[in-house]
Amino acid sequence: IENHDIPRVVSTWGNDKEYWRESATALGLMYFMQQGTPFIYQGQEIGMTNVKYESVDEYNDVKSINAYNDMLENGFTEEQCIKHLWAVSRDNARTPMQWSNSINAGFSNSKPWIGINPNYKYINVEDQINDKESILNFYKDMIRIRKNNPILIYGEYKLILENHDKIYAYIREINEEKFIIITNLSENKAQYKYENEILKY
Repeated sequence: IENHDIPRVVSTWGNDKEYWRESATALGLMYFMQQGTPFIYQGQEIGMTNVKYESVDEYNDVKSINAYNDMLENGFTEEQCIKHLWAVSRDNARTPMQWSNSINAGFSNSKPWIGINPNYKYINVEDQINDKESILNFYKDMIRIRKNNPILIYGEYKLILENHDKIYAYIREINEEKFIIITNLSENKAQYKYENEILKY
């Protein structure tokens, strides 16, 4: 769900402030247990977010710079143009990996090719590695669960609750064995009823 050409999903589809951890883990779970080989893009496993550079001069992405200049020519203010880049720039996914809260996020002792996201001081691998509730350890748990359950590798996929406006849910099944994956992708509490299964916690 992430790559070097799109903004960070936790900022695009989630709430990277009030529900940062919840958004990152819900989006991760939503895709990770589906069919196929899950791909984790660098930084996704710690919930790296979009970066908010203050000037267009801090951007490297040609598409972003061109969009900024086009918007200026069409009457938008500099503030509006920068806020647009905060949301859509490809450079959001191209900032260095945030390994620690040390200089340059622990990525390098030299100046990186692009500015470090300032939130590296609290979003980084080192701080999450020993936190049982961290996004990083949630991803590790998902890898372990998927690896140890053939249903999640070979099982059929069936979408459920498809008309629910807040929930994305599906079943992975082989014979009589199944996993039910339910994720709330909204900012609000969601109720659901699935009558065909006995749901066990």
